[in-house]
Amino acid sequence: MSNISITLSCNRKCGYCFARNVGAHTGQMPPEAFARVLDYLERSGIRQVPVLGGEPTIHPLFGRFIDMIED
Repeated sequence: MSNISITLSCNRKCGYCFARNVGAHTGQMPPEAFARVLDYLERSGIRQVPVLGGEPTIHPLFGRFIDMIED
């Protein structure tokens, strides 16, 4: 199964976080890249799309990405 990390931004400081050491990097995946990932997963027959981050819900386009998954 693939995990898609759409952002490294996070508003928490969880002690168990595997991405804690990323530092202040706040990279945001653009919608074009997300669409390419979805296309690849579909062509590969992968039906699950785990969306991760940082905290994925604070990505400014999170709702749009979920809509893209549901289409």
